Amino acid sequence: MTRWLPHTLLGRTVLVLILTVALTEATTQLVFRYFVTEEYSRALVRVGGNNLVAIGQALRYLPVERRAAFVNATSEATGYQIFPVSDNPLPADARPPDSGRLVALEQRLHQRFSEAASVWVESGRDPQRVWVRLPLADGDWWVRIERTRLDRAFPLSAAVLLAASVLLAVMVSWLTVRRLNRPLRAIQANILRLGRGDQAPPALPTDGPTELADLADAVNRMSRALTREDHERALLLAGVSHDLRTPLARLRLGIEMLGAEFPQDCEALVDDIEEIDRIISQFLDFAREAQTMPDGYADLGELAQDCAARARVHGCEVSTELGEELWMPMQRPAMERLINNLIENARRYARTPVVLRVSRQADALQLSVLDRGPGIPEDQRQRLIQPFTRLDASRTGPAGAGLGLAIVDRIARAHHGQLELHARPGGGLEARVTFTPRREPVEEA
Repeated sequence: MTRWLPHTLLGRTVLVLILTVALTEATTQLVFRYFVTEEYSRALVRVGGNNLVAIGQALRYLPVERRAAFVNATSEATGYQIFPVSDNPLPADARPPDSGRLVALEQRLHQRFSEAASVWVESGRDPQRVWVRLPLADGDWWVRIERTRLDRAFPLSAAVLLAASVLLAVMVSWLTVRRLNRPLRAIQANILRLGRGDQAPPALPTDGPTELADLADAVNRMSRALTREDHERALLLAGVSHDLRTPLARLRLGIEMLGAEFPQDCEALVDDIEEIDRIISQFLDFAREAQTMPDGYADLGELAQDCAARARVHGCEVSTELGEELWMPMQRPAMERLINNLIENARRYARTPVVLRVSRQADALQLSVLDRGPGIPEDQRQRLIQPFTRLDASRTGPAGAGLGLAIVDRIARAHHGQLELHARPGGGLEARVTFTPRREPVEEA
């Protein structure tokens, strides 16, 4: 049953308000009809029945020469039209009583006059009229009355007014709840940004209802704390990395000076120092994430070709598959670092030919680096995107800080992209980044 319920808070609140207002109005109508309309109608029938009995008794006992004056006076005073049956036949569209109150009136007339007394409803005009036949010894008489004088149903105007009040209540409630939902949607958007690791989401307003204002203030404080913590971590990484490079340079210089006496040992030490220097470079790249916002347009395919060419110079076998219309907003150095990290990651852990593919998919651009290496277990792929995370099996292999994919992920998110790791058909891994940049006009030089 819950699948038929609205999924949003706005939808469910409006549904509850509609049901509540509708139930209230329905109950009001039932109570009004039972205690007011029905009682009023029964009173009309009693009064009308008494008037009809009085008219019949008067016509029965008045001399014939005085009846005309009585009929005229009664018609003017009550609005009842009285005339002999012989002078006015019953209309062809007349039908027997169609309500319980008129049936009760007819039964009462049977008791006071005879079974010949009858009630008919004329439906050929609006308002409807009721014809009442009063049998007398010297001839029957018609009494014609507007139906509203005897039998009044629940007025249509009242039903329309109640329906309008329900609609108005629903509209006001919908507007109110929609207004309350705006800060909730803003809070949700900020929390999603924080969950994605976005830096400094916009501050939320705190001028709404107390509960929402307190929630917005808590999210703002959490956002500031996370941003401050991230900034301090970046400063720490940048500072430590920078301070380590100076003693590493001195060590390398000293080792190279000793290289003539111990060439094999010194060569291994130089390789270790270069590996440490690469790790420090990753720390610095990770600390630069706040500077990766797009600052212009560039051709992603052209940049991919440049990165692949440089990788081939360093001995990595990379082929490219490029589509068309690959322009997008980017910061070129950051995007270059993203592509280089993916290629280097494939080279170090797959050690097989690498394919660099860039294509357009509707409004998105996809950049994929594919290899034929051992791949990554499905339950480990999302974890490896986190900073300082490596597969246990890779800890005995090529050295690294576990920041390569984390740097790619942060640069991708700064460019409205998402990094995903997929198994490649036929074996291997596909590191895919899907960019959905905002569409803006491209100005080519």
